[in-house]
Amino acid sequence: MTRTICVVQARMGSTRLPGKVLKDVSGKPSLQWTVDACKMAKQTDEVVVATSFLEKDDAIAAFCRSQDIDCFRGDEKDVLSRFMGVATEYRADILVRITGDCTFIDPRVIDEVVKLREMKDVAYATNTDPPTWPDGLDAEVFTRDALECAHREAIRGTDRDCVTRFIVRNRHRFPAANLVCPLPDLHRERWVLDSPEDYEFVRAVA
Repeated sequence: MTRTICVVQARMGSTRLPGKVLKDVSGKPSLQWTVDACKMAKQTDEVVVATSFLEKDDAIAAFCRSQDIDCFRGDEKDVLSRFMGVATEYRADILVRITGDCTFIDPRVIDEVVKLREMKDVAYATNTDPPTWPDGLDAEVFTRDALECAHREAIRGTDRDCVTRFIVRNRHRFPAANLVCPLPDLHRERWVLDSPEDYEFVRAVA
């Protein structure tokens, strides 16, 4: 049976909004909002927070322990190897990548991207290329085979740091599909948590 693991990539380091993933949003950390939404997705089997071994990310690991959330820790810069570690430990066949700054990620959008990849039988599916959804509803879904290939062959620092960049750059090797938003011009909306202004918006919506 195919195992689909949702990986929430989270870190405390941020130049514009340090500690953003644990910022309080209506009584609970932003990361809790993200994880709760991911757990509501029906096309995934498990949700794992992937963070680094950096001391400042101990707070994320501690939060996950307190809330009984699966947490995997790996290299700060080599996020590709971190995802490979998650795939190995949790026996993933399909991986869903969600970033921890997507406070309002929609579980239905996650499900649709997962189903799109399955229906098209492609190595990679997303809703960001081209972008038609609000920034903050980003989801990427890819196969274990594609991840293993990227982990084995990627040598650029940017490819190691940005998990899917190698896969996206090599579309001739990794067939892809994109989920288009049914409503026009929503890509102009910003629902992501990446700056103090974003934080005020997110708090107001929550």
